[in-house]
Amino acid sequence: MSRPALEALRLQRAFVDSEADRSAGPLRLQLDLDELLHEALSPERFAVSVGLTLELADPDSGDTFCELSAELRLVYRGAPPDDLPAQRAFSVAWAVPEAWPVWRAWVQQTLALMGLPPAPLPPRVPDKLMMLGEEAFDLSRQVDERLAQRRSD
Repeated sequence: MSRPALEALRLQRAFVDSEADRSAGPLRLQLDLDELLHEALSPERFAVSVGLTLELADPDSGDTFCELSAELRLVYRGAPPDDLPAQRAFSVAWAVPEAWPVWRAWVQQTLALMGLPPAPLPPRVPDKLMMLGEEAFDLSRQVDERLAQRRSD
């Protein structure tokens, strides 16, 4: 059986909650993979909704001062995955990586419009996010490791 082909991708919902008086500085980045929802549209088409949330927090206090959430809907042509484990595996292997660049661009544009510095999000989905069952992780360590590696190269 061949992999279903991506037919369409769109930003379905977006939400921002921010304390406007926060100054930019060192940040703790927390990324949550909120939801992975599958919907059969026909025997040969299905949709996957991917919800991603970025929280910006003060590294000293841990207080979140900005939350950016978006739900992206991806429509695929092909037979949908049969059961929940197959849906989860498909979402993690294909839907999340295909949604990531669109979500990442939306985050950066939104932060710029808010007058906040860009978040150092990697261009591809971080490996830790790709682990099945992983729902949240702290990006700051992974970002720091990549920056240190770039400096040493």
